[in-house]
Amino acid sequence: MEIYKQRWEIEVSFKTLKSSLKFENISGYSKIAVKQDLFAQTLVYNIIKDIENSSQKIKDKINKNTKYKKKKQGKINTHIAIGLLKQKIITIFKEKETTARIKIINSLIAKLSKFYTNTSTKKSKRQENTPHRKNPTNNRKIF
Repeated sequence: MEIYKQRWEIEVSFKTLKSSLKFENISGYSKIAVKQDLFAQTLVYNIIKDIENSSQKIKDKINKNTKYKKKKQGKINTHIAIGLLKQKIITIFKEKETTARIKIINSLIAKLSKFYTNTSTKKSKRQENTPHRKNPTNNRKIF
């Protein structure tokens, strides 16, 4: 079960790379262009995950120190992290001073720590059986 959970995280990472970051869209046909796109997308994904993990730590720290009994559990939303980084990535790389870059990244992390998807701590029961469809031809796919 533990190995399956670890494998599932890898599958989710590939899904993010393919669907959100358009990993399969390549800008050129030469070997160098393909390598550049591969490395650039991998770098952007690693930056997003680093910002996401830092934001998750901040969110968990805030929730740990809260006085409420029922703490809000949640995971930082990856799609919002991608969107926020898209807005700021040019300004981060154009900035010449390292302290200004760090300040932009820290503000991005603080902003992202407020956006999360709720996760439940209790498991819901699944339906035992699904109702029988009266006419199975209604469920056919068009293509």
